[in-house]
Amino acid sequence: RLEEIDDLKKSNTKIIEAKFQFEKIDKSYQIDEILVGHKAYISSLIFMDDKIISGARDYNMRIWEKNEDGLYTIKQEVKTKAIISLLGLKNGKILLSPSGTNQIMIYEKNEKGEYICTQSISNSDNAVTSMAELEDKKVISCSQDGIITIWEENEKLKQYMAIQTIKTQNPILLLIALDDFKIAYTNIDNGIISILKAETQIILDKLVSKEFSIKGDLEKVKGKVSCMCRLNNGYFASGGADISKTIIDHNIYIWEPEGDSFTLCQTVKNAHNADVSSLLLLRNGNIASASKDRTVKIWSIVNPSEGVIQVISKQKLDHYGHGLFKIIQLNDDRLAVSASDNNIVFYRSNLFYGHKTLLKLTKKRGIKKKRKDKEIG
Repeated sequence: RLEEIDDLKKSNTKIIEAKFQFEKIDKSYQIDEILVGHKAYISSLIFMDDKIISGARDYNMRIWEKNEDGLYTIKQEVKTKAIISLLGLKNGKILLSPSGTNQIMIYEKNEKGEYICTQSISNSDNAVTSMAELEDKKVISCSQDGIITIWEENEKLKQYMAIQTIKTQNPILLLIALDDFKIAYTNIDNGIISILKAETQIILDKLVSKEFSIKGDLEKVKGKVSCMCRLNNGYFASGGADISKTIIDHNIYIWEPEGDSFTLCQTVKNAHNADVSSLLLLRNGNIASASKDRTVKIWSIVNPSEGVIQVISKQKLDHYGHGLFKIIQLNDDRLAVSASDNNIVFYRSNLFYGHKTLLKLTKKRGIKKKRKDKEIG
């Protein structure tokens, strides 16, 4: 496990080589459930409070809850415009950005337990393409006209107010919140990821963000940046998509924190046979990726010498004959993936992986080398 490797690095031992060897004990991986109901592309999929929230281009947001048999069924259907993005907040509210408008619509539960729109906010002239919640419960959004907005809820008015506006030169496709109040955002077409970083202050023993500023661009990748996800220890991953028939990018990129910015530390070449549509950090530390090539893949992260992350292929799920897009993990560790036939597919793993970590160790002081095989279950 990464934690055990970290403990060794803190001791008087240097890891000069680390490799994970995986042994498949059971090869079965089954489709467990399929949710049917949307009539167009599911553009956003989130999981909060044991509910699945799906937003689609059929002008509907659906709230799915478990019934008495433990199966997810439609609890509520909210009519709106075609949905670009959804964000579930820790306070239970849902933020929705519809197409054809510059609004963010805020939904919260009423006395009947139904979600209703209680506020609409706007700080740009074009549609909001992506949103994220920050560590101090602020919200950040970006739009097609290149506007990034920081929002904070006014406790007295119970309304979200824009507290900072950052203007960039290009339309923005998506953004994610990272460790240490960093934000990664990407342009729609140019394959460049840029970084924001906030100055911080301590208020009532809590670290909160102040003004965000642009820290610069990262190394340009081959194609478009189609998705990003936050990893552990300050790292993050991004997925590639084709720019044209001649500029192909189906890679996964791993970015390592370096000061206020990041450096590219690994490229998983040809991770899929089509655009990488979604990335997700799983609870066990693995990464799941979904693609238009009709597969979900599970990747293991290993951390060998010098603390450099390496991503290796672990499992491929190709039991569904449609392109796969958004991916989430449920409380019972099942994966739910939106598919090109407008359904939501659940995968339940019957896999158990035993693995042996081979660590070649050497004391920092001295010249003797020792090889140690360590079983990790």
